[in-house]
Amino acid sequence: MTRDRITDRIWNKAVELSGCVTEEAFITGVYELVNYAANIAHYAVHTYDVSRLNEPKLLLFGGRISDYWAHMATKQTEVYSKSANQIFDGTLQSLTTSAIKPSGLYRFEPDAISQPEIAKIYRDSDLLEKIYDLRINGRIIYQLNLYRSIDKGHFTPDEIYQLKLIVPLVTNLIRLRFQICGLDKQQRQNRKYIISLLRENGTACFKTLTRQETAVCDLIVYGLTTEGMAAEMQISISSVKTYRNRAYRKLDIESKSELFAMIINSQMP
Repeated sequence: MTRDRITDRIWNKAVELSGCVTEEAFITGVYELVNYAANIAHYAVHTYDVSRLNEPKLLLFGGRISDYWAHMATKQTEVYSKSANQIFDGTLQSLTTSAIKPSGLYRFEPDAISQPEIAKIYRDSDLLEKIYDLRINGRIIYQLNLYRSIDKGHFTPDEIYQLKLIVPLVTNLIRLRFQICGLDKQQRQNRKYIISLLRENGTACFKTLTRQETAVCDLIVYGLTTEGMAAEMQISISSVKTYRNRAYRKLDIESKSELFAMIINSQMP
């Protein structure tokens, strides 16, 4: 994904989401970002352990769906997979056996004849089909599902083209958030230290930053003003500006937006 292949509106929204602290704003922002490309009913992020593909975990969801039904549909899918002793989406199985590598987008519409239980879940949810993206990280598979309602018909070729541009960006924003926050709510405080954590995890573009330069970049992403950073770090405003300028020179950037872009791009496959 290159910067010149997407519109300023999409890029600016992605930049905004990369520094989004609250869960509610992030959930809404992802839904808005996807809808720049295609009209979806809702989205859901499921994770799977590679050894337990019939046990989806609902990590995140947003759009026109209730909390109750989102979890109910996930549970119904799990019950079906276990009772039928099969994974209704063979792509997941192929991914874990290295028969395929995650590439591009996948499309799924349940067949009423061969998959009546899954087809019923879709009908009960007023859904026609979904387009989804897969990423595997160690033993965990991330699946970003974009669901289309029956009244909107199938995804159009133009929508699919636009989704091919946006979805990898969205998937990696989500992975970035959970890499920093963790897969549970106990690690949300880590949002204040994005650059530090990426640096500690070996992200190459940030490895040349000093401790103070890294701390300033952390607080820029967190959203503090120059005065706020000075108070937080207990240093002078001029020192904050010095550390910021040094960091920007090392990163070969000139603005906060470019810093956000580096965070996003550091997570792209």
